[in-house]
Amino acid sequence: MREELIVKRIETFLRKNDYSTIIEVPNMGQSVDIVAQKGRWLSFIEVKLSNWSRALIQSQRHELVADFIIIAVASKSVSMGLMIAAEEKGYGVIHFNRESNRCTIAIKPRLNKKSWPPQKRILLEKLNKIKKNGH
Repeated sequence: MREELIVKRIETFLRKNDYSTIIEVPNMGQSVDIVAQKGRWLSFIEVKLSNWSRALIQSQRHELVADFIIIAVASKSVSMGLMIAAEEKGYGVIHFNRESNRCTIAIKPRLNKKSWPPQKRILLEKLNKIKKNGH
């Protein structure tokens, strides 16, 4: 299964849970797999088929902007190492089970207190432009 397909499955899951979503959003010199918005809250989701430790590094860079940070993995089960690392950082974890083709929330994210409002405003302006141009 390719990462793009998993991104679409995670996006569908988020939309069913009342989030508006945009895929591959540029942010501070990199790209966020999915930005999900519910009300005034922005969640950044990094999706991985494997190598969740790379998602931890990418997610740390999102702390200046995101209200919530989530790592989504596609696997039979969620690694205990990921669960521990995510819990320590306050990140959430979404698990896409390839066998059942279902998403579940393994860990709910905590509010990120490192977010910097001016940088968040810049991203919100970008998101509004993307939405106007027909996401």
